[in-house]
Amino acid sequence: MTFCIISKRFATWLSCGYIFMKILYLANGISQIYLMQTFLQLNSNEDYSSNFGLEITRNIIRGRNWEATNVFPRVTYCLVRVKQLAGINTVTAQCVLTANLFIEKIYIFLWFWVVFVAICTSLSLITWIFRLFIPSKYFREVIKHLKLHGHPVKNEQGNLDSNVKKFIKHFLRLDGVFLLYMININSGDLATGSVVSELYNSYMEYHKNKNLSVPDDSFPLLKVNDSDKTFLKNSDYTSS
Repeated sequence: MTFCIISKRFATWLSCGYIFMKILYLANGISQIYLMQTFLQLNSNEDYSSNFGLEITRNIIRGRNWEATNVFPRVTYCLVRVKQLAGINTVTAQCVLTANLFIEKIYIFLWFWVVFVAICTSLSLITWIFRLFIPSKYFREVIKHLKLHGHPVKNEQGNLDSNVKKFIKHFLRLDGVFLLYMININSGDLATGSVVSELYNSYMEYHKNKNLSVPDDSFPLLKVNDSDKTFLKNSDYTSS
């Protein structure tokens, strides 16, 4: 399977690179969740080992305060300097940490936001894997655009035309299909269909004029005839 090899020669460099970047985005989201909980020292807490946002939201709904959860305390003991006639004395008093009221909500929002982004990235990754690595999926997509522009896609026996199959498999290949998907996402079916139609017309015209047959196991290469060889032999470009 050529899509297992990331190479420009096999036309898998662009599409596999895009999939690899999606994987990095997903790993980034998961690592941010882990680092956030490590920073808050929640990975060692049995109640918040993996679902900090959900658990703390449940505690807020149930009215379970910080005294039971030990997360973002509102009250603590602090040293207060008190001026008296004999001088300045230091006493221990209870202090209210009002900032923690807001910090708790900020971390809840950040946790849910990172989880949401990670879920969207994972769904996008799965969607692109299905689009690019399942041949029947992108075959149907290209055939749909060819049909919309009136190109015959089936032979007399009702099977898929060999020229269409070779056009998708050996001319467009994986990176070409990936670019068509991107054009479709950003510009719509009309622009994508026009591009596919022009590419197919150019593909058929080239092989009709050159009278070349497309091999079944490789990308069609240019054939150099005797006149071209003579031109290349006498050309200045070959002198070096």
